Amino acid sequence: MTTTTSDSASAIIEGGSHTGSHLLHVEGYSRTKELPNQQSIIHSESFNVGGRTWRIQYSPRGQGGIHSKHIWLKLVLMDSIDHPYPPRARAAFVFLDQAGNEVPAYTRRVEWNWYAHGGYRFIVLIEREAVEAASPDLVVNDCLKIRCDVAVYIRYRRETRGPSTEGADVTFQVAGEAFRAHRCILAARSPVFKAELFGAMKESTSTGACIRIGDMLPQMGAGQEVVLMAQHLLEAADRYAMQRLKLICEEILCRCLDVNTIASTIVLAEQHSCHRLKEACFVFLKSSPFSLQHVMATSGFEHLIKCFPALLRELISKLGTPCPYVKDSSLQ
Repeated sequence: MTTTTSDSASAIIEGGSHTGSHLLHVEGYSRTKELPNQQSIIHSESFNVGGRTWRIQYSPRGQGGIHSKHIWLKLVLMDSIDHPYPPRARAAFVFLDQAGNEVPAYTRRVEWNWYAHGGYRFIVLIEREAVEAASPDLVVNDCLKIRCDVAVYIRYRRETRGPSTEGADVTFQVAGEAFRAHRCILAARSPVFKAELFGAMKESTSTGACIRIGDMLPQMGAGQEVVLMAQHLLEAADRYAMQRLKLICEEILCRCLDVNTIASTIVLAEQHSCHRLKEACFVFLKSSPFSLQHVMATSGFEHLIKCFPALLRELISKLGTPCPYVKDSSLQ
């Protein structure tokens, strides 16, 4: 039996997959059927897909017993796993005619499964008589061709170094730390940056310009890092008209609502026209009167009462009940 590895173009992206194929030539097919059970299990050469090493196991008569009349195929991971997340992969075993064309009736696919070192999750059984009856399409000159298509799920992209600053022509100063960037990319991402870097303000932001960003980095306590950072990033995203970042922050805040931060979150939603986030805050407060009492005791709610009376009126209207801790005069 000889094996060859086919080339395949692929890309590693966050939440995507890396694909590849391996072509198996089973030469002397009829002779392999006469071998004892253990000797009939044939291993392919190893091949790489998704940064992992794989191998195909083939047997023309299964492992005996009820599978003795079946062709048996496995995809095996050869690597040891040095992190808590084993690779997740799926495969298809595709039988080919002698011209290299797929024979759909003899294609077997298995969906996503987790792999461990030396383990297998794909066992394909195909009736041997059906394959032999398909001759001369599948078995010619006592040779059988099987292609294994593998897709390995990429959980995340590993960056070995930070983004290149070659050609960078803008510097951001954030809390005393400098970050280099490219004005063309900034302009493409944000119409505000575009106006500042290429519009009427171009004179003050020539080559080597420095943009200072202050009052946007929060002092974060334990348990509040995600919410506070999302709030401040949303503020910055709205300031620089970065709509995608704004939506991402809004989604994070919708999932992280609690009694300690909801008052500041609803004020933020009002200030930056985040209608979906504001509605999520109303739903959270309406879901539990007990939560509402705790919210009213926070400093954020006191700030809402003093500075946003219109928002307070809307809140009372949405909840459908008066707030017992709020004086009528505050609504005037």
